[in-house]
Amino acid sequence: MADCDAIDFLKAWSLEQYIEVFRENDIDMKTIPLLTETMMMELIPSVGHRARLKSNIDQWKNIIQQIPSTSEILELLKTTNEGKSLLSTFHQNGLLDSAGRRRLCHLIINRELRDDVQRRIPSSRLHNLAYQITKVFQNERASTYFIPYISYGPGLKRAAKGKLLDCLNNRRREYRKAGLINSSRRSSTSSESSFNSIPLPEGLVQLTEEEGNYIESVVEENLNWLRNSSDPWDLVEINWNLTSSYRLKRLMSQDGPSIAEYMTEFPCLKKPAGYLLILKDFNVAYPKSVDKLYQNLPIYRKKIIDLTLTRTKKTKDSTVHQILNEYLQYNSDDEETSNIVCLFCLVFLVGFFSS
Repeated sequence: MADCDAIDFLKAWSLEQYIEVFRENDIDMKTIPLLTETMMMELIPSVGHRARLKSNIDQWKNIIQQIPSTSEILELLKTTNEGKSLLSTFHQNGLLDSAGRRRLCHLIINRELRDDVQRRIPSSRLHNLAYQITKVFQNERASTYFIPYISYGPGLKRAAKGKLLDCLNNRRREYRKAGLINSSRRSSTSSESSFNSIPLPEGLVQLTEEEGNYIESVVEENLNWLRNSSDPWDLVEINWNLTSSYRLKRLMSQDGPSIAEYMTEFPCLKKPAGYLLILKDFNVAYPKSVDKLYQNLPIYRKKIIDLTLTRTKKTKDSTVHQILNEYLQYNSDDEETSNIVCLFCLVFLVGFFSS
């Protein structure tokens, strides 16, 4: 019979239609990591759903493999008075009450933030801790404490949730109000020259507290997906939108990546439609300037053509000279054609060239 954790995770993975199948086959969280591709084919006929299940099982296996042989949670409980109290009250039964779960989460999160209140706790760490809790209190459910964010498209998104995440967000909110956390900081590895080292565009100046907490809990997963995947494109756009504030602040910091490093880090930028992602970022950073280029191009069109003519006369680069002359030959009274020529020429007017 499928246990409650397995049911909760199937729901989180948008695979709830297979709950009865898992029940009939006695599949629980202990046996899910043991499923082979052949077994999955018998359980789930849909290729897409099967791929989704396999992806989540692989992530779950990675989390289990990262768990130390000696339980950090048990060690924490044994070495603190609050922990000893929880063990003596609930360990034998293996099931905490509501107050006990709250006390346990406070104890764990306080330990996680003990050395650095601005430390970013990744989703994988919360997942790991939730699993460890079930090893100490064996009737507890990992899904009670953390279910990670998932996104498989516009209609298949699930926010991260769980008591550990709630406790973490509440604690960060308290620290912010007390002035212990700089709300603009988003990276535990950044020093004084962090995201605010240079003036930011108006679109990035303010992040709501809710967005800050959201970024803390899911941005790492979204970034890792973008670093390793560039298909399907709808998922690229979703993950790109979710990470825009974090990526742009990092890119604009003094210790941010170079353009070449940034392009290498996110292979989707090298795809034919990669320029659309740059446009999305521009719209986020400069929301009031979205259409200014198109609005003002007719005003500056003649000036751009004149500058291009000057460039062709002054440049010593024969290739640049040839290309610009070819562009200028297409210039005409037709507004659309002339606009296209201007846009092509701008590439050679804004940048660094040998002359």
